[in-house]
Amino acid sequence: MNGKNLARRTTAAFAIGATATLVFAGTAGADPQSDGIQDLRKAAANSEANSAAVDVLVGSPLVTTNIASSFGLFAFTSPTIGCGPGVPITLTGASASSGGDLKAGQIRFQASPRVSGVAKGSGLTAVWVNTSTGASGIAPIDGVTEFGTPSLSKVVDSGPGNVAAALFGTVTYADATCVVLPTVGMFTVAPDAPAK
Repeated sequence: MNGKNLARRTTAAFAIGATATLVFAGTAGADPQSDGIQDLRKAAANSEANSAAVDVLVGSPLVTTNIASSFGLFAFTSPTIGCGPGVPITLTGASASSGGDLKAGQIRFQASPRVSGVAKGSGLTAVWVNTSTGASGIAPIDGVTEFGTPSLSKVVDSGPGNVAAALFGTVTYADATCVVLPTVGMFTVAPDAPAK
């Protein structure tokens, strides 16, 4: 077995182990924004004027944009090797989102290496498991922008529920290949857009 395959297997094993640890440590709670809106509706239920005001508030673009899109960061920024000019280690931030422009039951994984320049290739991967349904998958982060460059993002049909994920791999630039060590996170994917 050559060094490259050994590194890939070690990274994959770490990612799966870290995801399993996250899954069995517990699941994320309910969306506090949605709970807050429900509580507000209950409190206003005895007054027509208060109910109308809540409807206006909930229907405003600021609130619907924030509630309709569930966005979360992975647990930690990932140490990244081979990217920085003159520095051995940089960082890569990773996040996930659902709702907004996505269909119900979909989640978008995205990565953002702390490197200047446009990525030329993505060898990033997301390993995910829906702890609510048991669905799981391994998704290459191979989305592209309208200009044909890697977007470092991928939309996955995870189904609704709590999704534990690990993200890791490589990102290639004109003069460097960055090795992104695994990071993990837990995200909630809503079954549909919240009620207004």
